[in-house]
Amino acid sequence: MAHAGDLNQYIDERLRDYRPDRYQAGDEFLDRVADSIPDTFYDVDDLLSRVKQADVKRRETKARRNANQLLREFHSTGQLELHWRTTANEPLSVTAYTVDDDGNRMKSTEYVTLRAATADDLMAWADYEESKAQEDYEARMAAVEGARQIAASIVDRKAHMFMAWADEIDPEAGAA
Repeated sequence: MAHAGDLNQYIDERLRDYRPDRYQAGDEFLDRVADSIPDTFYDVDDLLSRVKQADVKRRETKARRNANQLLREFHSTGQLELHWRTTANEPLSVTAYTVDDDGNRMKSTEYVTLRAATADDLMAWADYEESKAQEDYEARMAAVEGARQIAASIVDRKAHMFMAWADEIDPEAGAA
């Protein structure tokens, strides 16, 4: 079995080789990349274990989304959903910050089923989600502004595409 770093490098190279300039989500080039990976990169027992773990984690993530959906629907309608007793078994990811004896801020996450959630749990969840939403907004807006700045520079330089523009403003980096 090959090393995971070698696998990542192999996949990255195949993605660069096979990726079209424009494509839609679910494009078949991803299947071609997957089909090109030699079996020697995988240990069957390890692979089966990882697939099982991924399936369990996927279902647990869906359960957390169900709990979040109940909160969104309550906000929208002011009522609990029809089958709320089933959703009450789903967990929320409650993240809180505490300060240790040395004054260091520490993050802790606990999964709490809705049926056991206290008002403090719900407030801690809400506070953390609000801060993450703000961080996500700021990161997305930085990317939006970066895209607008590059687009304006492409137009100003009459470069037409990113690659021509990037080669013009930094030809040595593009050669690497």
